[in-house]
Amino acid sequence: MATSTPSERIKGLREQAGISRDELATLAGLGTDGKLNGATIGIWESGKGTTLETAIKVSEVLAEKLRRQRADVLAYIAWG
Repeated sequence: MATSTPSERIKGLREQAGISRDELATLAGLGTDGKLNGATIGIWESGKGTTLETAIKVSEVLAEKLRRQRADVLAYIAWG
């Protein structure tokens, strides 16, 4: 059985939600207003670390888009 990393799970959920990296960053309130901030999400999707606070913001957006419970999405991102 193949295991996935939190980075891969964030990317997979974002793709399931049908949103771009830039849209996810904007909806989560990350980055700088008026700029494309998808690179921030891209960094996480490539395996670089993030903070718990930011992971919570991202999980809230993904949960809303996917109509799932926030705690379930955060747990999935963290532990699979």
